[in-house]
Amino acid sequence: MEILLEPVTLPCNHTLCNPCFQSTVEKANLCCPFCRRRVSSWTRYHTRRNSLVNADLWEMIQKHYAKECKLRISGQESKEIIEEYQPVRLLSKPGELRREYEEEISKVEAEREASRRKKTKPVRTTSGDCWPRRRRRRRDRRKKEK
Repeated sequence: MEILLEPVTLPCNHTLCNPCFQSTVEKANLCCPFCRRRVSSWTRYHTRRNSLVNADLWEMIQKHYAKECKLRISGQESKEIIEEYQPVRLLSKPGELRREYEEEISKVEAEREASRRKKTKPVRTTSGDCWPRRRRRRRDRRKKEK
């Protein structure tokens, strides 16, 4: 990671250094490079007033990282930053992605099956023995009639 030179904080609260922002504006349209929110009118307004740079943040960066700022402005890199920075590379093992995918598919299928069972499950009434009771009554009536 590098020190932000003359940080520009966009209306979407993304911050990037002024040279990077100017490069983005020259190469592309006036949108935030992170979220693609249009910042054209905001950029024109603050460019006219020379207020693109977030002055408070820039002062704080210069105060706490004076050495790094001077190196970056002069075009040099801090050797400490280069030596310390090691990107984290997380690679999946062979077959790991497929296994995760199949596990997720089986979970979804199990949820669907449970949902389907829930919908087709017979509904129990409060009087679960309703039909047998009716049959008994009918049988008793027939006996009385005979």
